[in-house]
Amino acid sequence: MNQSEGKLCMNKYTANIILNPELSDERVKTVLSLIEELVKKGKGEWGEVEEWGRKRLSYRINKKSEGLYYLLSFSANQTVCAEIEKKVKEKDDTLRLLIEKQ
Repeated sequence: MNQSEGKLCMNKYTANIILNPELSDERVKTVLSLIEELVKKGKGEWGEVEEWGRKRLSYRINKKSEGLYYLLSFSANQTVCAEIEKKVKEKDDTLRLLIEKQ
């Protein structure tokens, strides 16, 4: 994509997210849907979601010793990644979020 046409370059990203282990399946779907919606709203492409399941944390986060791990793949521009970090981190559902450029 050409920046002169008003579009930003798309990059491939992976997001590692650790969610509160006490969340219901419905709430987990809501959080993951929010991320997908933000990617698509920013003209990005949604990839796949890998559920790694419940795992023990190396150290306690927000008084939790376990978390629900997910690996997300998508293509988007930098502004979408910043928006995802802002929206997701402000929720109590998320223990950690790390977005890496591939």
